[in-house]
Amino acid sequence: MRSLYERAGAIAYRGCSGARLERLLATWPEASLRSPLERVLFRPVFSHWIRTVYLAEGDADRREALKDLCMAGASGVAYAEEYERQGIDRGARYHDVGFDEANPQYPAMDSLLPGLPADALIVQVGCSSGKEMAYFAERFPKLTFVGTDIDESITRRAQRVHPLPNLIFEVGRAHELPSRLPPFRPLVLYANGSLQYVQPEHLAAMFEALAARGRVTLVLCEPWRRSGAVIASNLRSRWRDNFSFSHDYRDYADAAGFVTAAQRVIQTAHDPASPHYETRHYFYMGTHD
Repeated sequence: MRSLYERAGAIAYRGCSGARLERLLATWPEASLRSPLERVLFRPVFSHWIRTVYLAEGDADRREALKDLCMAGASGVAYAEEYERQGIDRGARYHDVGFDEANPQYPAMDSLLPGLPADALIVQVGCSSGKEMAYFAERFPKLTFVGTDIDESITRRAQRVHPLPNLIFEVGRAHELPSRLPPFRPLVLYANGSLQYVQPEHLAAMFEALAARGRVTLVLCEPWRRSGAVIASNLRSRWRDNFSFSHDYRDYADAAGFVTAAQRVIQTAHDPASPHYETRHYFYMGTHD
């Protein structure tokens, strides 16, 4: 039997027309864009749409197009602007854990980047504001950095805010990137909190295409938890919430033939009373020659 909340969501959902629904969904990252009525409607409508439309869609490309209603365009720019405001402070605490302990991709890049040849490419999947690629590009001016995201309005903003000579921003999705990158050059593929939004089927395609390309190092750090619903009969990924998945990156990498250099799950808060007590970061580093 459906809960009262689910029934209310279904009723509210039926009351939204196509254009009205799309406008409402586009406010997903920014509640201030909603009218007073939309503030009441959003959560039950969004929850119903996620369960009955988004997760019910069996085709990964169509599921990705549905996600774009909430994460591309003005929505993606609003998210990028908020992400930019958070800055990067490696001396800060992440809940009750040190920044570098919670985010081991930063010390990993510290160790990796100085030893790269001059022709190496460092590419971020889902760069959002571009602040991370800018952080590394400023520290390593002889290397070339590329930030990618799903919509031109997001990458245009990043290029305007971070106009560095060794940093460019391009539109691209995770599973499309390997075929669009120049061959033969050593590649570091970096992701922080963005691969969680990639469809499981697309993530598998990305790993396989990267392995076929070769000369690649992966540096990934993503939110993760053990529980969640399986989607597309894929046991390597479980739905977390909204558009987020807990992907088992080691499992994907093993299937594609990567050699694992590091893999661990970090608990980012140790106080059981903390609202972040269940939060985990999944760090993976691997290579494919």
